[in-house]
Amino acid sequence: MPSRSFAFATLLLLVSASFAEAASFGFYLGDDAALGLSMVDRGTPDGANAGNVTYAFPNAAASFTVGSAAMRLTEVNFWSDSTSGTVTPFVATYNGLGIADRLNYSILLEGDPIAVTSTGVNNHAFTVSGAAPTIALPPGTQLIAGFHQSLGVIPFSGTGTADYLNINGDVVPATFPNPFTQNATHSALTRTYAFNVGGGQLIPEPSTALLLGLG
Repeated sequence: MPSRSFAFATLLLLVSASFAEAASFGFYLGDDAALGLSMVDRGTPDGANAGNVTYAFPNAAASFTVGSAAMRLTEVNFWSDSTSGTVTPFVATYNGLGIADRLNYSILLEGDPIAVTSTGVNNHAFTVSGAAPTIALPPGTQLIAGFHQSLGVIPFSGTGTADYLNINGDVVPATFPNPFTQNATHSALTRTYAFNVGGGQLIPEPSTALLLGLG
């Protein structure tokens, strides 16, 4: 599936930059952010719409409050109960004004679809058109992650926090940044999905960094 195109908007991409990796600070987004690379089986994959659902995790423990540095997304980690299907990760901002309303989210970018071939722990690179994406956002922005799966791949437990769930398939917009194309079909289910996105804040070297604003 080809990557969706980017709209000219407020998203900032950092290009042609080298980074002082010693000054990087790692973070994870998603329901199982605390587990990092070490996913665990959470139970049963979502059976709604044959598992073809879109999920996002706006709760505080699953999100990251942006600091002053640019951020590079590097990892997608999940537990799989399937040997087929695709998982497509995305990152977004959330304004805190209500889980169900699509307009409270701005999807910034969508990763390349991940073809699932094995059960258990899946650790993959987060890429857009084959490369790790880097973004810059205003300090204090709440950055969140989510995924669209083509069928029931990622299991969940029946405890946790309420999140954005749409059982009508892929409701990620075609261009970015933009809100979901539909409101949540469910926003009060307390679940924990075995999924996260990993990355790090990066401090560019002033002599080589070039910041390009799309807007």
